[in-house]
Amino acid sequence: MIISELDLTSDYELQQSSYQVYKEIVGVIQYYADSAQDSTVESTHQIRKKLKFFRAYVKLLKPFHDPLQVQSANILLRDYGREFSKLRDAHVRALLLMEFSMDERFLKVQDPIQRVLVKNEQITQDLESFVTDEKKCFSNLNEDLQNQEILEHYFTLKLPQPDLILKRISESYDKSYEAFKAGISDHQPVLMHEWRKRLKDVQYQLELILHNLSGKMLHTTNNVQLLCDYLGRYNDLEMLIHWIETCNDIESENSLIHHLMQLKDELQSETSESGKLLYDLNPIEFENQLTI
Repeated sequence: MIISELDLTSDYELQQSSYQVYKEIVGVIQYYADSAQDSTVESTHQIRKKLKFFRAYVKLLKPFHDPLQVQSANILLRDYGREFSKLRDAHVRALLLMEFSMDERFLKVQDPIQRVLVKNEQITQDLESFVTDEKKCFSNLNEDLQNQEILEHYFTLKLPQPDLILKRISESYDKSYEAFKAGISDHQPVLMHEWRKRLKDVQYQLELILHNLSGKMLHTTNNVQLLCDYLGRYNDLEMLIHWIETCNDIESENSLIHHLMQLKDELQSETSESGKLLYDLNPIEFENQLTI
């Protein structure tokens, strides 16, 4: 399902298109919330993804709002996302483990993979039941979004200015650049995760103005998306390793953890190199290329 782009041709067109984008994001989330009973994995994934897109959109429009309004909208969407985070992690673990069960590099650790898969399946079933039936997260989210005054007010803009949209995207890129420097200097999972979050803001915000971008900036946008994919994969591997270490018999699964650590180290190297290539375009150069 496609989300429209912002129209930066004038203040009025930006005002109209910004509200249209808001309604479309809400519509997509409600669609997947309605579909959760038939496709829990896909609905959970898409809702989490669109809520992150939503938060990047809130940040993009920050210049037009009081800081308390920005904070309220951001916290609201963050809290919605947290309702589905454990279930999404369980789904990701299952997808990764199934992938590794068919990977020749993991032939020697098939028994640990199957043991961990069984345990994760039990956890997933409990979480799906809790989120869908007991807590009714999908249906509650759908109802909340229909009459959410905080968001409705936030996206009914007055006198928006296209140049501030571009400035805000440049600021997001600057923040991702700072997070990148911290991440590659000390590959702590929390720093890598922060880098990914900041870069995802850039990716989502650029997606909202693609038709305004030059050829060079479209190329940069593709690089941002590719790097976000790498960072997402890295984050998923780190989450899987941590879960195995904390929720399973470490000794019996040690060989699997070793294989996963090797894979994560390889991906960490690729991610660092891709980051260096992207940030050859420093924040000032990025801002200069980002013009209407």
